[in-house]
Amino acid sequence: MSKEEFLKQLQERIRILQPSEQQDILDEYAQHIQMRMEGGLSEEEAIRDFGSLDDLVAQILEAYHISPDWQDRIKAPSPTVKEAMAAGVGWIERVRQKAQSVWGNFRSWLSGKWNRIKTALHREKPPVQPKPPKEESHTFGNWLKNTNRKFWSLMGALFAWCLRTVKVLCRWAWNAALLCAAVPVFCAAGFFLICAGTLTVLLVQGYPVVGLLLGSVGLVLFGGGVLVFALTLIWRKPANGNKEVPDHA
Repeated sequence: MSKEEFLKQLQERIRILQPSEQQDILDEYAQHIQMRMEGGLSEEEAIRDFGSLDDLVAQILEAYHISPDWQDRIKAPSPTVKEAMAAGVGWIERVRQKAQSVWGNFRSWLSGKWNRIKTALHREKPPVQPKPPKEESHTFGNWLKNTNRKFWSLMGALFAWCLRTVKVLCRWAWNAALLCAAVPVFCAAGFFLICAGTLTVLLVQGYPVVGLLLGSVGLVLFGGGVLVFALTLIWRKPANGNKEVPDHA
């Protein structure tokens, strides 16, 4: 109990006295507490030396010749709002500490379980031992099977070679046909180009050859277009093993 609480409770018990007498008693006991504290005692020890508060109040009232009836009427003071709040805060603190302890234990248990699960998941599996290859028995059935497999493998390679050869021959034939068709067109375009040049000279000299010049230019452009279209039809050799198909751009 602190000094202020002791004096407050003492004043509550001796309130039957005159205010001046109450103040004298409170000052006297405050001085006694201060003297004992200066002598080396703590505040609580100095108050504890007075003994029970009930006995102390009884002695003080007896010294003032207070009737015992008044002593029966003096009731212990009810707890103050501050004391009630302190008690409530203490109870809440105990509940908080208990909840914190339970939560800590639960976290420790959960962490242990999680560590066991991670250990089990990351446990290295024993390496798988490779199975030793089976030794093939040198029997007639195995020899026949191997011979049959080699035969069909050889036939597949031969068929693929024949197919590639056919594709190459077809590509050469196609390109040769395009070349044969493009040569006459190229010659005709060259001829009309020469005619266009000649007609241009005649036109400059005053001859009425505008129609023939326009016709020659048109035929030159037509021949050029045909040649460009023929170039897009060339069957080129595939790169990186792609399929050989005509390039129809």
